[in-house]
Amino acid sequence: RRPGGVAPVRGGHARAASFPGLFVCVEKVSNLYRILMLCRDYGRGALGRLVIVTRPHLAARLAKEATAFRYKFPGEDHAVGAVLTIEGASARLSGVERIVAVDLHAGASVLAAREGPAHRVLRGAGALILGFESDGIPAPLLDGATAYVQIRSRTSLNLAASMSIVMHCMAWVPVAAGSEEAALQT
Repeated sequence: RRPGGVAPVRGGHARAASFPGLFVCVEKVSNLYRILMLCRDYGRGALGRLVIVTRPHLAARLAKEATAFRYKFPGEDHAVGAVLTIEGASARLSGVERIVAVDLHAGASVLAAREGPAHRVLRGAGALILGFESDGIPAPLLDGATAYVQIRSRTSLNLAASMSIVMHCMAWVPVAAGSEEAALQT
């Protein structure tokens, strides 16, 4: 590990230091487990920065499932940041700078395979919001959005696939091959 939280890796990439706040709208238990496993797999504090956003009638159940997840991996700390209703998440987002909504939007930066503006928007985020599969990001959460990123796709993507793509783009910071100096400056 190098100063600044970036660990140089072969192949022209460095691991990013940490993730921003991850506000993910979940309405199915199966999606909850997929999101929790993605955060566990990517590490670097992702689970602790994860806020599961849900509807009031699901909040208690998803909180119970998220707590149970924590104990499935003895010796590892897998505490989820929070499970909140839309209103609670909206209150948590107030005061956060650089909120990026991952959603279709006329002014969105398009996340493509190559490094581009959308990658920089994601990496500069104080918080990311991914919406419900059924109806997207709730209006109260969009109030503070300062930027939008959409994933280039010919079809609609489910929540877990979208989250995986976004986390992958956030986790790897391109640098010149063999350039530890470039990795340290990222």
